[in-house]
Amino acid sequence: MTIYMTDHEVSAYLHNLGLEIKRSTLQQWRHTGGGPSYIKIKSKVRYTQESVDAWLNSFKLQKSTSEE
Repeated sequence: MTIYMTDHEVSAYLHNLGLEIKRSTLQQWRHTGGGPSYIKIKSKVRYTQESVDAWLNSFKLQKSTSEE
C-alpha cells in the first residue's frame, strides 16, 4: 500500500532519521527542482514514502578505490 505524506509528515519522517529538514526547505526545493519527487492531488502536494527513501538513497556514498 502506498503511503502519501504531507510536507509536515516528510519533515517529521526525516527528523526521525536524524535529518533536520524543515517544511519550508521542502517547499523551496519544489520550486527549484530539488528534493524528493512529489505529486499534486488537486491543490495538495503529497510525497510517497518510496520517493523520499529513493531520494535519500541517491546520496549513498560510494567506496573510493583507496578503501578497497
